[in-house]
Amino acid sequence: MTSRVFWFGAGCGIIVTSLLLGLTSSHAGLAPSAITDDQLGKLAEERGYHLVSDRAYDRLTGKREKTEKDERQDAPRPPTVYLYVPRGFTWQEVADVLTKAHIVEQRDVLMEPLRKMGRERRLRPGLYTIEAGDSVEDIVEKLSRPGE
Repeated sequence: MTSRVFWFGAGCGIIVTSLLLGLTSSHAGLAPSAITDDQLGKLAEERGYHLVSDRAYDRLTGKREKTEKDERQDAPRPPTVYLYVPRGFTWQEVADVLTKAHIVEQRDVLMEPLRKMGRERRLRPGLYTIEAGDSVEDIVEKLSRPGE
């Protein structure tokens, strides 16, 4: 029984001692050190380097952050879109559908030429084929042809 208590005490002593040594001793090679931006800049200059921000690095290397406009332009434009316009559909709803289909970049891209052409009230219901090369004016013309 005494040897069991002895080994229990010895084991606990080793564990406690190692924990205390780990907490109180500083290992210079392992301890993280705080460095300011100024100190880092000086160290970089001493070694012939220059610090730049992420944005400046991207600009220097030709990389840049993608904007929403870039993402819309990168979106693949389908070669042909079939658009069904039911009765009661508005030009705003058509513009929303064409924006989602990546035919036009934004709703205003369709609405502005529509106003200039004076076709706001001439949306004709039906099934339309819109080709990838169609301009916004061509689309407005197709969807608002009088007499069709």
